[in-house]
Amino acid sequence: MWLCVLFLLLLIGIFAFYKINHGDILSASFISSVSYSIAVFVALLCCSYWGVTYSYKLPLMIMTCILSIFAGEKLCGYLFKKKQWNGFSGSEEKSRPMKPDDRTLFVIFGLGVLTCVFSYIYTVHIAKMYGYAGGGPMLAFVRNAYLYHDVPRNYLLVVLSYFQTGVAYVCTLIMIKNIINEKTASGKIRIKQILLRNHKYFAMLIPYFILLVLSTARIGFLSYITVTFLMIILVYQNKKRTVRVNIWKFAKIGLVCLLVFFTAFWMFGYLTGKSQSNALTDVFSRYVGSSIAGLNEYLENRDRNPDYQTFYGVKTFLNRFGADIPIPQNIYGENTYFPKNSGTNIYTANWSYYNDFGWFGVVFFNAVLGFFTTLMRSVARKSRNELWTILAGYYGYYLVSQLFGELFISYILTATRILDLFSIVCCYYLLYKPFWKLSVKKPLTNETDRMKILFLPEYDYWDAVRFRLERTEGVLLAETFSKNKLWYYHNSIRLNSYVPLPLKRIWYPEYFKVKNPENVKLILFFEYVAPAYDKQYLRYLRKKYPNAVLAFYIVNPINHENRRYLERILPLYDKVISFDEKEAAKNGFLYFNGLYERDDAIRESGDKSDVFFVGKGKDRLDMIHDIYRYLTARNIKCEFYVNNVEKEKQLTGTGIHYNCWLNYKQVLQRVADTKCVLEILQGEQHGFTIRTCEAVTYKKRLITNNQFLKKQPFYDPRFMCVIKKASDIPVDFISDAAEAVVTGADFSTERFIKFLETLN
Repeated sequence: MWLCVLFLLLLIGIFAFYKINHGDILSASFISSVSYSIAVFVALLCCSYWGVTYSYKLPLMIMTCILSIFAGEKLCGYLFKKKQWNGFSGSEEKSRPMKPDDRTLFVIFGLGVLTCVFSYIYTVHIAKMYGYAGGGPMLAFVRNAYLYHDVPRNYLLVVLSYFQTGVAYVCTLIMIKNIINEKTASGKIRIKQILLRNHKYFAMLIPYFILLVLSTARIGFLSYITVTFLMIILVYQNKKRTVRVNIWKFAKIGLVCLLVFFTAFWMFGYLTGKSQSNALTDVFSRYVGSSIAGLNEYLENRDRNPDYQTFYGVKTFLNRFGADIPIPQNIYGENTYFPKNSGTNIYTANWSYYNDFGWFGVVFFNAVLGFFTTLMRSVARKSRNELWTILAGYYGYYLVSQLFGELFISYILTATRILDLFSIVCCYYLLYKPFWKLSVKKPLTNETDRMKILFLPEYDYWDAVRFRLERTEGVLLAETFSKNKLWYYHNSIRLNSYVPLPLKRIWYPEYFKVKNPENVKLILFFEYVAPAYDKQYLRYLRKKYPNAVLAFYIVNPINHENRRYLERILPLYDKVISFDEKEAAKNGFLYFNGLYERDDAIRESGDKSDVFFVGKGKDRLDMIHDIYRYLTARNIKCEFYVNNVEKEKQLTGTGIHYNCWLNYKQVLQRVADTKCVLEILQGEQHGFTIRTCEAVTYKKRLITNNQFLKKQPFYDPRFMCVIKKASDIPVDFISDAAEAVVTGADFSTERFIKFLETLN
């Protein structure tokens, strides 16, 4: 009776959750309600077989579980949407085709085959150790032998086996994307074409399934199928830019997939020594229906005995590192026996939650499960990084596996899960984003006989300059790989100044490529570009490009921060350029200042200020504070962003934004929305900064303490106020409404290229 009521309630709940979640079949509550509905339905069909009378406690337990998952799901959604919780979203990447290098696939496939061979030899070895002499289900024997503590562990083989899990998931994702994209493009699925185009990825799965058989891990097959199904839906939703999937179509396809899955699951059991004595219906009812029956029997006939099996996996993991934490002997409790000689030790995960913590455990741990799986799904949809798609499917698996006792909190921190995740991440970057397969710029199709190679910093305020230089004939911008973590740390300027790291030569050919090395006449490095500080790379360039002049451009004041780096490498360059005319004259450098281009995407908005400043405090903090006090005392609206200021040095009760980082787009927006730009030089600096370029380019007035500015050809006292102290600023200079149009200033890339022509 109660089971029928529960089944009807779950069916109603499915449609309710589907509608509430805007038709998203990947919502945690929807998957959970579908999973429990199937389990309850199977238990209902097998009611006489299990011989259990279902009481009101069972519906109450399952409905509490699903509603708790729903609460965790909604909390995560609230944080993402209402609170703009973007810290977990990952980098915004455009989804690209996944085309692993065939040589890499071949090597990994060969490694998988070798792993299978050694695993088979090792399996036979264990069987012989325990008296196996041939015949019978060897794998079933070995499976039982593995339970003994004196079985030797081959940890290298274990790691290699887990590596194949990562290979399988990544290759499966590639196939899913290929198939969905093929269907979208052609309008229908062509099986033959799909098999031909993805045969190498199918082959990559073979070692994984062989290892599942050898390890008798039928549960691994279950997780693979579940994760694959979740990835299919997620990739489809991302492709269609929608969360809605027709529920009737989903139900029809889902029933077919369920039947195929359990048939395959049963047949797979023959290979792993688990289905010899069980019919298909027995396997189906034991793994799905018995969890409901077992949970009901516990709720009705057993007392709670808190031994904290919820944290079984965590305890096991900690004990591997020397902890001595008592561990429950039977994680799923004692076997439950029913009429017709049937029995089970399979319970839902809620058995442990309730046994250890009562109703609080059921609510809390299911809410955590709903929150975490929703977090993974949201990140996967927002990031567009395919790695998150795999992880979302991997963690979504627990919404299904909770039916047969996989505890989310416990198993998420086992050695198995950590090795799984490690292998997935490693295989993703090996197959999809290998560190050696970099986005190198293609050679120019029309190389000139006076090629210039420029290593431009990858800071965002150089983007507009980069855009124009890329379209300049005879100029090739080198590519550095700061977004590649391996490159970033391997070539770190600071780290290599202490300990020169080896093997940086692997990157040398990747920065740029030219057809005719003799045509390269100039290689220019801007300050803070990592390859510029690599002495071995500079020697490499001299040898490969004998006609090239090596030049270095200093774009920041020389101070205690950069002096120790510069002193080591400047003697290796043919030409050194400085933006500071006094510094250039003092050290015998060339002088050039004023390389800047306008960002055409920046437009004025309604939020205006009178004076805008952004920069680090450093040795100019006192003057910045004096100017702020002076201006605000005269009702001038100031917007100051001052970084790297200790709390005790900050002015309290002011509108100054301390240690609030702005990206350059945000800086430019504030420049566009102000009347005056404030420039305060550091120390003994004499060259004008990027603030001067911004003021001139965006037609803003400039307030600066740069006395050197008066000697510039574009100096215009109508729009440029040179000061020594705060009181030198005339109020009417700021209030003047005349447009600040400065003539004679040329910061263009064309002028810069003409200057470079004089270097060789």
